Amino acid sequence: MNKQYTCDVIFDLLPLYIDGMTSGETAKVVEEHLKECEVCRQMYEEMTGEIDFSPAEQKKKRRRHRYKKKSTARMLILGYILFLLLIMALCMLDAMCIM
Repeated sequence: MNKQYTCDVIFDLLPLYIDGMTSGETAKVVEEHLKECEVCRQMYEEMTGEIDFSPAEQKKKRRRHRYKKKSTARMLILGYILFLLLIMALCMLDAMCIM
């Protein structure tokens, strides 16, 4: 099958091809087109490459991560304190019942 496909068709197929969701024949068509077409090959490389964040974006990402860590730590401490208060309340009730 020597049928030529347009770049628009290949652009539509690239996400499926990258995820391995195309049939063998479709994968062959995409691979053959990528060998011949520089534009589609660049699009493929952009889709499969890592996203490069600017320094400002990286700073925001670290700040969000740090906040999430602090939030988790606060929740654990709060849970521990509530657990201790519950135990103390149960001990007090038990002591009152014994008297």
